[in-house]
Amino acid sequence: MPFLGRRLFLLMGAALALATAGALRPAPAQASNVILEWTAPGDDSTYGRAMEYDLRWSLRENQFPNRFYSARRIVTNLPQTPGSVERAVVSDVPEGSAIYFALRTRDERGNWSRLSNVAVTYAVTDVADGGIALDFSLPSDNPAHELTQFTLSMPRRGAATVDAMDVSGRRVRRIVRGDMAAGRHTIAWDLRDDTGALARPGVYFVRAQVEGLNFVRRVVVLK
Repeated sequence: MPFLGRRLFLLMGAALALATAGALRPAPAQASNVILEWTAPGDDSTYGRAMEYDLRWSLRENQFPNRFYSARRIVTNLPQTPGSVERAVVSDVPEGSAIYFALRTRDERGNWSRLSNVAVTYAVTDVADGGIALDFSLPSDNPAHELTQFTLSMPRRGAATVDAMDVSGRRVRRIVRGDMAAGRHTIAWDLRDDTGALARPGVYFVRAQVEGLNFVRRVVVLK
């Protein structure tokens, strides 16, 4: 498949429960991040809203379809309205390696779609404007006791939103929202929710939304 620029497009207009998935078209992305993009399906054709995505990647050419569930799962948002553009970012993939992706979608009755065709690309280094590539780092510390921090790298000025969410996708804390200058920014979460109370121990996801992309990082909160 040909490279089509700096984003990896998964054109999944037919990724419905019990339907054949559409074609996947890959491309390399910035730094060692691969950006995935596809079209949200409906629950029934273009009606209703699908319930869940299962998006996975592997370095093994023969991973899909028979070993789909042993591949690494990519955290995604819940499906949006049909026809919406969906995006996910896979970070820290091995540079120069071939990477394989596949996607399934679940409807409200628990039925899963057929597996999409397999997309393949290579992660390559691509230095952005000013030598800074758009990125949202892994958390430090993790697991976290009192505080966890991230580095948000902005190649240019733009709007950014960073939220902490629980495993159901409910927002726990709005950490950042506003216009940010180009450069590297330290983003800290003090493990408190929007009311100021300490978050309960467990698994959370911190999502950065920048330039229409979602970066999602998993954080384990301890007592």
